[in-house]
Amino acid sequence: MYKGSRGFLIGNYRDGSRLLLPSGDNADLTYFARRTSEAVLPPRAHFVKEWIEACKDPSRKTSCDFERHGNMREQNLLGLVAYRVGKTITYDGNLGQVTNSSLANELLSKPYRRGWSLDG
Repeated sequence: MYKGSRGFLIGNYRDGSRLLLPSGDNADLTYFARRTSEAVLPPRAHFVKEWIEACKDPSRKTSCDFERHGNMREQNLLGLVAYRVGKTITYDGNLGQVTNSSLANELLSKPYRRGWSLDG
Protein backbone atom coordinates (compact mmCIF):
# COMPACT_ATOMS: atom_id res chain seq x y z
CA MET A 1 0.00 0.00 0.00
CA TYR A 2 1.33 3.43 -0.94
CA LYS A 3 0.03 6.67 0.58
CA GLY A 4 0.05 9.77 -1.56
CA SER A 5 -1.25 13.32 -1.17
CA ARG A 6 -4.66 12.38 -2.62
CA GLY A 7 -5.19 8.88 -1.28
CA PHE A 8 -3.88 5.34 -1.28
CA LEU A 9 -2.78 2.91 -3.99
CA ILE A 10 -3.04 -0.75 -3.09
CA GLY A 11 -1.32 -3.20 -5.42
CA ASN A 12 -1.78 -6.95 -5.52
CA TYR A 13 1.34 -8.28 -7.21
CA ARG A 14 -0.01 -11.83 -7.39
CA ASP A 15 -2.80 -11.04 -9.82
CA GLY A 16 -1.68 -7.58 -11.05
CA SER A 17 -4.73 -5.71 -9.76
CA ARG A 18 -4.57 -2.18 -8.36
CA LEU A 19 -7.01 -0.21 -6.21
CA LEU A 20 -7.09 3.58 -5.76
CA LEU A 21 -8.69 4.86 -2.55
CA PRO A 22 -9.25 8.63 -2.36
CA SER A 23 -8.51 10.12 1.06
CA GLY A 24 -8.15 13.55 2.66
CA ASP A 25 -9.05 17.08 1.58
CA ASN A 26 -7.43 16.66 -1.86
CA ALA A 27 -9.11 13.32 -2.56
CA ASP A 28 -10.51 14.26 -5.98
CA LEU A 29 -9.25 11.65 -8.44
CA THR A 30 -11.19 12.89 -11.46
CA TYR A 31 -7.85 13.68 -13.14
CA PHE A 32 -7.01 9.96 -13.15
CA ALA A 33 -7.51 8.38 -16.56
CA ARG A 34 -7.49 4.58 -16.58
CA ARG A 35 -5.22 3.03 -19.22
CA THR A 36 -6.85 1.34 -22.16
CA SER A 37 -6.52 -2.43 -22.39
CA GLU A 38 -4.11 -1.94 -25.33
CA ALA A 39 -1.78 0.19 -23.15
CA VAL A 40 -1.60 -2.37 -20.34
CA LEU A 41 1.38 -4.72 -20.58
CA PRO A 42 0.32 -8.33 -21.03
CA PRO A 43 0.97 -10.76 -18.17
CA ARG A 44 4.47 -12.18 -18.29
CA ALA A 45 5.88 -15.57 -17.38
CA HIS A 46 7.03 -16.29 -13.87
CA PHE A 47 9.74 -13.71 -13.10
CA VAL A 48 12.41 -16.28 -12.18
CA LYS A 49 11.88 -18.21 -15.41
CA GLU A 50 11.87 -14.91 -17.32
CA TRP A 51 15.15 -13.85 -15.69
CA ILE A 52 16.86 -17.20 -16.42
CA GLU A 53 15.76 -17.05 -20.05
CA ALA A 54 17.14 -13.49 -20.33
CA CYS A 55 20.47 -14.65 -18.84
CA LYS A 56 20.70 -17.40 -21.46
CA ASP A 57 19.73 -15.10 -24.32
CA PRO A 58 20.97 -11.49 -23.88
CA SER A 59 18.64 -10.24 -26.63
CA ARG A 60 15.63 -10.98 -24.39
CA LYS A 61 14.46 -8.34 -21.92
CA THR A 62 12.77 -9.03 -18.64
CA SER A 63 9.72 -7.14 -17.43
CA CYS A 64 11.91 -5.95 -14.53
CA ASP A 65 14.72 -4.65 -16.73
CA PHE A 66 18.02 -4.02 -14.88
CA GLU A 67 18.93 -0.90 -16.87
CA ARG A 68 15.60 0.81 -16.22
CA HIS A 69 15.61 -0.03 -12.54
CA GLY A 70 19.31 0.76 -12.14
CA ASN A 71 18.71 4.24 -13.53
CA MET A 72 15.68 4.69 -11.32
CA ARG A 73 17.65 3.61 -8.23
CA GLU A 74 20.47 6.02 -9.13
CA GLN A 75 17.97 8.88 -9.37
CA ASN A 76 16.37 7.94 -6.04
CA LEU A 77 19.72 7.84 -4.27
CA LEU A 78 20.79 11.16 -5.82
CA GLY A 79 17.56 12.65 -4.46
CA LEU A 80 18.56 11.49 -1.00
CA VAL A 81 22.02 13.01 -1.42
CA ALA A 82 20.46 16.33 -2.48
CA TYR A 83 18.17 16.19 0.55
CA ARG A 84 21.12 15.58 2.88
CA VAL A 85 23.13 18.52 1.53
CA GLY A 86 20.01 20.72 1.43
CA LYS A 87 20.27 21.99 -2.12
CA THR A 88 19.78 21.12 -5.76
CA ILE A 89 22.70 19.13 -7.12
CA THR A 90 24.09 18.75 -10.63
CA TYR A 91 25.17 15.20 -11.46
CA ASP A 92 27.39 14.09 -14.33
CA GLY A 93 26.37 10.49 -14.99
CA ASN A 94 29.34 9.79 -17.27
CA LEU A 95 31.81 10.80 -14.56
CA GLY A 96 29.66 9.55 -11.69
CA GLN A 97 30.21 12.81 -9.83
CA VAL A 98 28.26 15.72 -8.46
CA THR A 99 29.71 18.82 -10.10
CA ASN A 100 28.38 21.60 -7.89
CA SER A 101 28.86 20.31 -4.34
CA SER A 102 31.95 18.67 -2.88
CA LEU A 103 29.93 17.54 0.17
CA ALA A 104 27.37 15.79 -2.06
CA ASN A 105 30.18 14.23 -4.08
CA GLU A 106 31.70 12.82 -0.87
CA LEU A 107 28.38 11.15 -0.06
CA LEU A 108 28.57 9.10 -3.27
CA SER A 109 31.26 6.82 -1.86
CA LYS A 110 32.81 5.85 1.42
CA PRO A 111 36.23 4.70 2.60
CA TYR A 112 36.46 0.98 3.24
CA ARG A 113 38.32 -0.63 6.11
CA ARG A 114 41.73 -2.06 5.35
CA GLY A 115 41.36 -5.47 3.74
CA TRP A 116 37.87 -4.72 2.38
CA SER A 117 37.63 -3.06 -0.99
CA LEU A 118 35.59 -2.98 -4.16
CA ASP A 119 37.86 -3.21 -7.17
CA GLY A 120 35.18 -3.65 -9.83
